[in-house]
Amino acid sequence: MVHLGIDPFVFRDRHAGVPGVPEAIYRWRITRIREHTAPEPPRDVWRSFEETPWTVRDVSKTAAWNTRPGFETTYLMDCERLNQAPVRGVET
Repeated sequence: MVHLGIDPFVFRDRHAGVPGVPEAIYRWRITRIREHTAPEPPRDVWRSFEETPWTVRDVSKTAAWNTRPGFETTYLMDCERLNQAPVRGVET
């Protein structure tokens, strides 16, 4: 498993205009989304990361914009890279 953070804005805003920097934005198809989360513990209970009862379940889409601060959900995405040339910027 690879943990990959995706932020095309850093590349586009800081690196894409630098001479010699190659095209580095690829198109991907998401083939599966799984939510990796744990229930909120009672206020008087402290659990270490290892003791937390994590669950993984398939979901049809993310809810990343609707999470409470401090209770963000991690998503596991199965992706395949499309057979297209990389680009320097993000087309809208």
